[in-house]
Amino acid sequence: MIKGVNFLLVFCAVFGCLLADSNYINGNITDLAKFIETENVSKTHSEDLNFSFNLIVRVNPQVFVNFTKLTSVNLDHNTEFKLNHENDPVLESSTLSAFSCNECKITKISSNTFSLLPELQILFLNSNGLTSIAPDAFKSNANLAKLSFKDNKLKELPENLVEGNLKLQVLHIDNNRLYNFPKARPILISKSLKIFTCNGCGITEIHMETLSKLPHLTTLHLQMNSISHMHELSFAETSQLHVINLESNNLTKPPVSILTEGTVLEELCLGGNPIEWTFESYEFYYKLSHNSCSIAVQTVATTTSTTPYLTTEKTDEIDNIAMAEVVNPTLLDALIATYLLVCVILESLLFAAISLYLARIVQTKSKDFDYSTSVINPSDIYKIN
Repeated sequence: MIKGVNFLLVFCAVFGCLLADSNYINGNITDLAKFIETENVSKTHSEDLNFSFNLIVRVNPQVFVNFTKLTSVNLDHNTEFKLNHENDPVLESSTLSAFSCNECKITKISSNTFSLLPELQILFLNSNGLTSIAPDAFKSNANLAKLSFKDNKLKELPENLVEGNLKLQVLHIDNNRLYNFPKARPILISKSLKIFTCNGCGITEIHMETLSKLPHLTTLHLQMNSISHMHELSFAETSQLHVINLESNNLTKPPVSILTEGTVLEELCLGGNPIEWTFESYEFYYKLSHNSCSIAVQTVATTTSTTPYLTTEKTDEIDNIAMAEVVNPTLLDALIATYLLVCVILESLLFAAISLYLARIVQTKSKDFDYSTSVINPSDIYKIN
């Protein structure tokens, strides 16, 4: 009898664990509330629910309100899924910490969209055709740590969008082709943001104010844009930057402004820019290389007629692993060798000029010139050992 009870307890525990992580992928689900009821999806054990690749169009925001242990919901690739109304909350849950809704049709985020998800920490809304985000969209999400809005149609971000989210560390807005840095104001105000990626957008210039309100930023990725100019004070307020990626832009000179006193920069990527090699450029790279900074740069810029498309999988690596250190020692050696060669040539020319000058002085003197008058002790000139 006891053995039977023990077996039943073990069975229930294993079954409960299986329920905790439930995948309902590609099941042609159209009515989520009805599916949960008919399939008896556990409201007391379910923690991670995956309903991606289905046919869900609309969801009652309270469908998960009684799920007491729910931590994540995945609605990716429900390509027609949208909010019931623009100002309606997407879901209500007191426990949900991660919500993914990639490749759906959430085109606007209002102040109410995530207002009933107080424990939300991670939010993915990639490839939705998203066009606007309300300034107070995340006022109810104090624990928010990571946001991703890749592959959308955003033209701008409210500068105070995440000002009150003091735990936010990562923000991705890659491949929003219409997005450009605003003039005369910061892109965002955040005392906690550490990683910001904006690859493959429409950025043409980094202004003095652009990064001025991101004091704890450590990683900045702006590759595959059209940046041709940076203000000399662009990085004045970002003293904690460790990684800067500016590959595949239109820069003609290196970002000298990053060489601030006490810089902690460890990696700078400038490949694919038509940089002009001047003495200022040599000096810049020389100083960085002696500051323990890894430099990745191509001497011949790669040019394309269209901006390459940066995949979501590629940029996701930034959060999980440190980028491999890319150093070009051959280039640095060539720069140093060129500098030394120029010094030797200049010294040789100076020596030759002095020699010619002295020879000309000697040739202009008459044959009867008394050289003994040029000796400190005239008698020395006649001494013979």
